[in-house]
Amino acid sequence: MRPPARQLVVLLLVVAVVVGLGGGCRKSKDKPTARPTTTSSPPVTGRGVAGVPGVDSGTTGTTTGPGGCLALPAEAEAKTEPHPDMPPLPDGTRWLERVNPQPGQTLVIAAVPETLPKMQERIRKVWFPGGWRELAGESEPGREVEGVFQRQDVRLGMRARVLYCEEAWLEVRMVVNR
Repeated sequence: MRPPARQLVVLLLVVAVVVGLGGGCRKSKDKPTARPTTTSSPPVTGRGVAGVPGVDSGTTGTTTGPGGCLALPAEAEAKTEPHPDMPPLPDGTRWLERVNPQPGQTLVIAAVPETLPKMQERIRKVWFPGGWRELAGESEPGREVEGVFQRQDVRLGMRARVLYCEEAWLEVRMVVNR
């Protein structure tokens, strides 16, 4: 395989693992899945992404609301910055985690003050005119949107899902591959 094709395969695998392990909305009897916490060595256990430090889905510090939703992380929990190659997200985004699972790849997790329809509108009205093109994507109305995007030599896997008890906030996970 040529190196760019290999990078796309790795990106798609990481997106598939992140998407496959997330589960979307949960029933109230299910165990809650917490916001990821940083760890220092792989493999990550539980429902996290195996071998990706910092992508642990344990329950530490998480409270659940009715229906198994998660409490919105406080502004004080925002402890990182966006990756410079990422497309823009709205003001007020809480950048929660940023890890580098392998050279040239960055996983960023954020709480984003938008609904799914607004996120889809942002992709159409801001990302596409900004040079991003969609390579693949799908959505589950009312639950999540996901896609793979590219701008020049940067590929981005993105998943936005309804996770928090606050209806106008999304959990967004982006994998930037350069």
